[in-house]
Amino acid sequence: MTKDNKLGITDEAQLAKKEEEITKKKCVELFEKGILNKMKSGSSEALIKIHKYMFDEIYDCAGKLRGDNDVKKELDKISKMPQKTTDEFIAKLVAVSKLEPFETGNGRAIRMWLDTITRKEFQSTINWSNIDKELYIKAINASDKDALYDIVQAALTNEIENREVIVESIDASFKISGYDTYRTRVLG
Repeated sequence: MTKDNKLGITDEAQLAKKEEEITKKKCVELFEKGILNKMKSGSSEALIKIHKYMFDEIYDCAGKLRGDNDVKKELDKISKMPQKTTDEFIAKLVAVSKLEPFETGNGRAIRMWLDTITRKEFQSTINWSNIDKELYIKAINASDKDALYDIVQAALTNEIENREVIVESIDASFKISGYDTYRTRVLG
């Protein structure tokens, strides 16, 4: 059974493909329109706006936190965590990943949200195409801050305006979540 969606798609595989197509286009827009740069880096508001922007055409739950008020409280706590050093950034990544604040699309939205932090604090971005998917997933699932530090540190690049790096990174980020049908450069 497919998730309820605004597109009226009832086939799970077809929905996944359409979701990938739409959300990858939206991710490019977040960069190209400067939307990420205008957000308060690392804030709960930024994460909610990113999720809504990415998924609003597809799901009613876009930008809505799952569950009760406890998720909002936890996300607000995470929002206030320091993020000036890579260690602090990694602690924030682990905390928000454990929380899984949304019904769907957590990983993809969180990885876009991380860019608001790296752009502001480190004048860089994570090039997800330089990250081994299996190592990253293993480190996230284990909340292994040391492994995540090494993984992320090795993937930081100061090519924050290079469109080719951005679209390759979006594709790699989506691949981590199992979405690998379309190439972003073809969609945008």
